[in-house]
Amino acid sequence: MQKISNVAIDTYIRVISGFAFQSERFSPKNGIPLIRIRNLLEHKPETYYSGPYDSVYLVNKGNILIGMDGDFNVVKWRGATGLLNQRICRISSKSEQLHESYLFHWLQPKIDEIHRRTPQTTVRHLSTKDIESISFFFFPLNEQLRISEILDTIDEAIQKTEARILKLKAIKQGLLHDLLTRGLDKNGKLRDHKAHPEQFKDSPLGNISSSWRVQKLQSFYDEPSVNGLYKPKKYYGHGPLMIHMPQMFRGLIIDTSDAARVEVNSTEIDRYGLRNGDLVFARRSLNLEGAGRCALVNDLTQTTTFESSIIRVRIRQEELLPEFVNYFLNSAIGFKLRLPLIRQVAVSGVSSGDIASIPIPCPSISEQERIIQVIEAHISRIRNEEQYRDKLKLQKKGLMHDLLTGKVRVRL
Repeated sequence: MQKISNVAIDTYIRVISGFAFQSERFSPKNGIPLIRIRNLLEHKPETYYSGPYDSVYLVNKGNILIGMDGDFNVVKWRGATGLLNQRICRISSKSEQLHESYLFHWLQPKIDEIHRRTPQTTVRHLSTKDIESISFFFFPLNEQLRISEILDTIDEAIQKTEARILKLKAIKQGLLHDLLTRGLDKNGKLRDHKAHPEQFKDSPLGNISSSWRVQKLQSFYDEPSVNGLYKPKKYYGHGPLMIHMPQMFRGLIIDTSDAARVEVNSTEIDRYGLRNGDLVFARRSLNLEGAGRCALVNDLTQTTTFESSIIRVRIRQEELLPEFVNYFLNSAIGFKLRLPLIRQVAVSGVSSGDIASIPIPCPSISEQERIIQVIEAHISRIRNEEQYRDKLKLQKKGLMHDLLTGKVRVRL
């Protein structure tokens, strides 16, 4: 087996820095796509350029691009032909002894090393000199090709899995809308508003199943809603768990894994303690989407309270299941209903009265259970695909370490 050598990369690659195209020539529709640093991971430019340009700045599918600010992402461009904007560079091989696909796989861990070493003030910056100064493990060409084939195969599997995840998430949005307006009959089938218009009625939520009633959320309260507890910093560090905003915004279920411990007395626990099945709402948020967002308290195993930026709601579960309310309020319909309630000053905010006024559909408990089962089955499919994708990424990371360092040599 041939030896591998460690050489300077600058003699084997060509680096083209992006151009500062005139912003007055930008357009949302007309011209050639302009590839900006924000487009690298999505591979979808949203800005076009209609002025003159040098063809040296053209980017084609398969070209290697590196973001020069922020995270220094290395991508093999999958989008349409476009123009290389400033703060992105295009890397290509200028030697017959360096395969471009191998160069792509080899670059990311090296660029990651530079990122870790680069001091951060506000945003990290990468220069072309940083790239050209990298020392390079130079495998024989036939070995480069085999390494590329292996890593390309796992990349393709990751991309296909991510495409399935995106498709399932898109289906979920439509599914949620149908389930939360049309509902399911006793056979578990979506009601057909076209074939059976008599089974539907107008409501504050639009056209919904005629068997459902719609009432303000407050009409289902088991007890009055409660705004959370403020405790000075001196009480932090020991005591029961207390949830804050970070635990609210990670998903539909409260995550207490990193919740703070805050000393509280028995009276405070009685008033501000959480129970499984409680719904909690964000009173304020730095962004519009977060204000009034709902999450479900579930699987608590120890005493837990909640801080002052959170509202707790307890509903009568013999009428309305908290899981059903949580899915409804986190759907596009739920966001549309709470959007007019949000006040924007320094931060976006809602009050407990705003939350209480949101109209909620109320099918029978058995139908709510059927709807929850369908939603959770779909979410489980998405979660399984995400776990598979994460497993592939972990495998790729191990393969890259072994193959790109020469720790494991490939068989030809």
